[in-house]
Amino acid sequence: LVVALASQLTSKPLKTYCLVYDQEINEKSNDRKFARRVADRFGTRHTEVTLTPDLLMEELPKIVGHYGQPNSAVVSNWFISRVMGKELKVALSGDGADELFGSYFLHRVSAALAALRKGDEEAVRRLPEGEAKFVRAAVSDPFPLIVDRFGVFTEDEISRLLSPSAYRHGRLFEILAARETELGSEEPLARMLEFDCRNLLVDQILNYSDVLSMAHSLEVRTPFLDHRLVEWAFSIPPTYRIRDGETKHVLKRVARRHLPLELVGRRKEGFVEPAVYWIAREMRDFTLSYLEATSFNCLGLIDATLVHEIVERFYRNETFSDGKKIWSLLMYAIWERAYAN
Repeated sequence: LVVALASQLTSKPLKTYCLVYDQEINEKSNDRKFARRVADRFGTRHTEVTLTPDLLMEELPKIVGHYGQPNSAVVSNWFISRVMGKELKVALSGDGADELFGSYFLHRVSAALAALRKGDEEAVRRLPEGEAKFVRAAVSDPFPLIVDRFGVFTEDEISRLLSPSAYRHGRLFEILAARETELGSEEPLARMLEFDCRNLLVDQILNYSDVLSMAHSLEVRTPFLDHRLVEWAFSIPPTYRIRDGETKHVLKRVARRHLPLELVGRRKEGFVEPAVYWIAREMRDFTLSYLEATSFNCLGLIDATLVHEIVERFYRNETFSDGKKIWSLLMYAIWERAYAN
């Protein structure tokens, strides 16, 4: 949609970029297909940037070095910015659309929670099985616990993972409760969207987007976060954001005027590299070279025995939830090695 509107404001062809993969994982080939269709439709000079497991392994220590802290966020920006930075200095992104109009897991379940608390069971039945199970389990939970349920590591797991010197009981819930007091809305979906705009968007998404792009001297600007659009988005009822299970409802109404209907109606696919899948196979030796190294946990901040249990369980069962844990621990281990040296 940014491409569609930006193309109306210049007589020169835009440059567009898409991150692609040389294998089929989680339907990510659709990214390439739809990006090409948009590029053709608006006559852009289109570039595809291919990310492979070998390239990810080669670049990860550099990425962690630029973060300067253990950060298990998405690193896709690094690879696309590396190519873009050689050709231009300013880029536009779609950051902010999800947080303003409702798209992520916690947004979808919050919309269903609001409906369920009003007795609308149909809203829950429309959800995939995993999301419906989450909603039913969280229907009576306070806000901080709902957020914690979605974490890669729950508070209970963190208490066992961190060493006694590094763990402070209840600190996570203290932080979440303090952030909750800043929220102005009582409606579950509006509350979660405001929370993400104040926290996830500012502290993580915009932060890592800026760090990883500026590492390649590229400035990324975010049209969706123009203050006038943000103020308008928070002035409309939550049902305009997610309606009858359709995420970003009002935004998609606009998008249908400019983009192929097949693209607007496609299943949500985040800008996420398939690292959680790769660490099970292509990146297994690389991962174990960090997590099973004798120098691992040289700072003594975590329980290495528990980490080994998680590693063994993941390579035995290869569940996605454990994969996310391994990815987080790997990023910590890369940072720790660099910090200790």
